[in-house]
Amino acid sequence: MKERFSLGIVGFGEVGSALAKGLQQEGFGPVNVFDPVLLKNGDPDAAVKERIEHTDIRICSDLKDLAENSEVVFSANSGSAAVKVAEGLSGLLEKNHLFVELNSTSPAVKKQAAEALSASACRQVDAAIMGAILMSGHRTPIVASGDGRHLFKRLFEPYGMIIDADSVEQIGDASALKMFRSIYAKGIEALIIETLVASHRQGIGEQVFTLICEWMDAQESFSSLARALVRTHSVHAGRRAVEMDNVCRTVNEVKLNPVMSRATGDLLRRSYESGVREHFNGKTPDDYLAVIGYLADALK
Repeated sequence: MKERFSLGIVGFGEVGSALAKGLQQEGFGPVNVFDPVLLKNGDPDAAVKERIEHTDIRICSDLKDLAENSEVVFSANSGSAAVKVAEGLSGLLEKNHLFVELNSTSPAVKKQAAEALSASACRQVDAAIMGAILMSGHRTPIVASGDGRHLFKRLFEPYGMIIDADSVEQIGDASALKMFRSIYAKGIEALIIETLVASHRQGIGEQVFTLICEWMDAQESFSSLARALVRTHSVHAGRRAVEMDNVCRTVNEVKLNPVMSRATGDLLRRSYESGVREHFNGKTPDDYLAVIGYLADALK
């Protein structure tokens, strides 16, 4: 059931405008927006014009204007401004408000923003957007934590948003999920780029790309591959580190700085030097979590 309530968005960039547009396509009414860019004299640039033209918004003069006319407030500006915005809203939000912090930033920043609003007694949400909002808009999955997470889900899922309010509880935990996932998501992007640029310079880029795809496609599942890599890491990290030394030499030969290859070798060597092989007596453990548990305790 779609409930009626007022929404204010601080920041009308890609995230704020995509959410406003998508919610209104689902029947949501006008949205209050505060963004200093919209208050500047002169014509807005083409991107801002398009955002305004495709949404029904009321441009607020300041944060006070937005807070007084909104029951729910989204902060969707930038990670660097997250705490400053929360501080600006302190004293303006009350216990009947729901504050949703949507910026992509660290758990510590989310906690600082929440602390800035603690005196207001408003319910708060640490909302981590887990995908490309330019592709999926307001239907991009969100993981939510904080004391307002279930209310957030109740209010906005009827308007098409996809919100996980059960995986984590505390402010900062949703953002931590996103940040730690990004180690893999952005890391694999960087690995693919280094691999393909280096092999392209060697004149075998397409062949290497095909080999990688065939290897991945042949796996039973990503889950089984990930578990196997972690389990065998305990025994073979040292040997793999030596192999990466040769990989770095190969990448250097095509006049490319082996940034990711070097980092991979360093990580493998760090694990080996932690004594992980000796800890497991040179035998691959059955449970990948045993390896992670050892390394979590042993590594600095």
